[in-house]
This record gives sequence, structure tokens and C-alpha cells, in this order.
Amino acid sequence: MRIDVRIVSMHGVANSGAGIRDIPDASTVTDVLAALDLPQEETYAVLLNDMPVSIDDRPHTRLSDGDKFTVFPPIKGG
Repeated sequence: MRIDVRIVSMHGVANSGAGIRDIPDASTVTDVLAALDLPQEETYAVLLNDMPVSIDDRPHTRLSDGDKFTVFPPIKGG
């Protein structure tokens, strides 16, 4: 199946994973994050079709053909 991956404002991270991607059927949010090869020490905000997906829900939230998958870096500041 195909999904639209968007990687937003990640300084120093190549957007090579962004765009239309083919993924296996029954892929989860966790599967897609792993496939994007992002730095593992970071925690990312994820939107699936513009709705947030919590960290607890990622391992069992499955994607569907045509979904929009958006990844944001952690927000830091003070």
C-alpha cells in the first residue's frame, strides 16, 4: 500500500524518507518510524491523517492505503 510521508522541520535530518512510500500491508506507526531511519534517541510527534497518535498507540495503530503520515521533531525550549 502507499502512504504520503511528511517530515517537518528536522534540522540535520535528510528528508529522503518523505514523499509517497510503499509500505507492507498491516504496517503500524512504529513500523513506519523504524523504516524512516530517524535518530532513535529522539521522541517524535506523529500525526496520522492530521490526528495525533500517542506513543502508547503507535505499536497497534495500523495504516491504510492513502494515509498521510506526518512526523515532527521534539519541541524544545524554555
